[in-house]
Amino acid sequence: PYGAEFIPTADFPGFPRDGNRFNQDFITYNKTYRYNISAPSLYSNNRFNLDWTADFTALLDGAPMPASKFTYTGPSGSNNAFVVFNLLEDDLNKEVQFRFNVTDLSGNGCDSTTVRYAVVMPTPKPEYDGFSVCEVDELQFVNKSTIASGLLSYRWDFGDGTGSTLFEPKKKFATLGSYPVKLVARSNIGFADSITVNVVVNPSPIVDFTFTNQCGNLPVNFTNLSSIGSGNISYFWEFGDGQTSEDVNANVIYNTPGQYLVTLTAESEAGCINSVSKTSFSYPAPIADFNVPTTVCGGTELTFNNATTIAFSNWGNEWSFGEGTARSFDKNPSFLYKEFGDKQVKMKVTTQFGCVDSIVKTITVNPGPAIQITHSDVCSQTPVRFASNVFVPEGMTANYVWNIDGQILGAANPVVNFPTVGNKNVSVQITYANGCTNSASTVVKTGYKPSASFSTPDVVCAGQPISLANNTTIAFGTPKHTWHMGDGAVYSGVLSPNHTYANTEATQYTITLVSSASNDACPDTASMDVRVGVVPSCEFAVNETYVPGHRGFTFEPTQSDAMHTWYFGDGRTSNATNPTYQYQRDGKFTVKLVVRTPEGCMCESTQSVAVANLNLNDVLAQSGVEVYPNPSNGNFFIANPASVEIAQIKVLNTVGAVIAHVVPSQVLTQYEMNLNGIAHGVYLVQIQAANGSTTVQRIIVAD
Repeated sequence: PYGAEFIPTADFPGFPRDGNRFNQDFITYNKTYRYNISAPSLYSNNRFNLDWTADFTALLDGAPMPASKFTYTGPSGSNNAFVVFNLLEDDLNKEVQFRFNVTDLSGNGCDSTTVRYAVVMPTPKPEYDGFSVCEVDELQFVNKSTIASGLLSYRWDFGDGTGSTLFEPKKKFATLGSYPVKLVARSNIGFADSITVNVVVNPSPIVDFTFTNQCGNLPVNFTNLSSIGSGNISYFWEFGDGQTSEDVNANVIYNTPGQYLVTLTAESEAGCINSVSKTSFSYPAPIADFNVPTTVCGGTELTFNNATTIAFSNWGNEWSFGEGTARSFDKNPSFLYKEFGDKQVKMKVTTQFGCVDSIVKTITVNPGPAIQITHSDVCSQTPVRFASNVFVPEGMTANYVWNIDGQILGAANPVVNFPTVGNKNVSVQITYANGCTNSASTVVKTGYKPSASFSTPDVVCAGQPISLANNTTIAFGTPKHTWHMGDGAVYSGVLSPNHTYANTEATQYTITLVSSASNDACPDTASMDVRVGVVPSCEFAVNETYVPGHRGFTFEPTQSDAMHTWYFGDGRTSNATNPTYQYQRDGKFTVKLVVRTPEGCMCESTQSVAVANLNLNDVLAQSGVEVYPNPSNGNFFIANPASVEIAQIKVLNTVGAVIAHVVPSQVLTQYEMNLNGIAHGVYLVQIQAANGSTTVQRIIVAD
């Protein structure tokens, strides 16, 4: 009774092979396996225990297999026998041997044994760390999968349609939420197991803040603009100088001006961390100060010494001196006090970064002379009166010492006669009874005052030199002259400049002459307005035109906005802009055009004009060219029996207007003119040959 067979089921969770001792089936633990056992050849299951019988043996590593690990069921009806078994992890690497012993019941004593071998192989144990991540981060999966022996391969399914076959992949999820991440571990034999864990992607803080840089002695306020999709945030500020804060909105005062990197770190309840860094500047604060005497004399120019200090940075200064509205922006200004009393001097310092400090100091100004030397006219050679223009307070006395061109005088307002003209040195020292003193000096230029005068041409044109006549007079000596031409040009030390204006349209300029004595004293001024015109264009065109009696021409100038004078060469003239002129005889005439602008600028040009009055006896008429019928109803012919090459045919009315114009395209012995609808009257037909000869014939149009 041979041929019985162990048959693995279709859902056998292992790897069936030959099943013999040398090529066992691969199975593993904690899984249920089943072999169906077929009847021997030539036997059937429904003849079990009639024709044949069998017993079953299960061995595990050569020893009987515990009954708890397998169940054997013999044949029944038409059903095969089968064995179901499930091994434990303790059975790893053990050999399973199933023996099906068949005996024939016919009494012939024949029997057979069918054996199936299997070996218990290791199964992967998948495991990993990485169950939550922040939305801005990559999740690093830590693979902790194991197997008793052999090698493993892996397949990850991240729950968002993507996966990986790496041992420990990194993954950045696109959106917040929960993702079922599945890890499948497979041995090199082919046994696999999996684990699925929901990975949570938590929101990360969006970190930002604003601030305004401040000067070193002011707090910098930081406004927190951070946010998160859900949950709470904790904060940690690092201000770059060792100071920190855990407040939502923070502030700091920097002890040393400079540049600081400020970092705000935000952490969510789920441990998601984000940070941002920005550079804050602590600008140096100035300490305003200046040095000045606490008591000064009025009329004395006082210099203020700036003593401002600052760690670094440029700065500007603004001073007010406590007298009037005077201000200064100098670093070390000077000021002349003219009034006495207590003065509040304020200096405000502003750095290039906008840091400000100010200081006010009081200065007592005692009465003192504020000198301003003035004098009467020094150009007339009459006595000159000098004044210091100082204010002497009531009850105060003053001592004057004048030095006027070597003369020492003690009067408050001395009067001096200068025997000569020229530059005179004048100084005065004034001392008040309180000890305040001051001095001043000046140079007085005495001389003879000229009378400035000049004249200009009647006509001044651009591009042409203007000649000015200097009519200045002076009682003695030679005056000096400076000319201002009104267009930016200045001439110094010349009697009469020769100047050319470059304007392109008529322009009015003011010419100013400044004349003074030889030492630049006693100046006098004269001015005149001069309109500078532009030279016009005198080009013109000459065109022959019809007039009754012929010999007619029109003259057209290039420039029309001017005054025109035409000389026709036969003794007659015209002032029309575009004249039409009829010569009375034939000949060659020289036509001259004179153009004059309103400013008087003018030009002239000439052209030769040849006048010839062609009549019916001219060359064309002699060659047989004539108009017929005449009179006509407006339709007529031009006979050309000699086949003269005709250049053009014009029909003119009695005032010279062209009402028809034909340019023949070929030479014909006869040309037709069709003027249907033309008004009745007299017309002129002008026929011009290609050689330039012309004939004019009169026709009458009637019914």
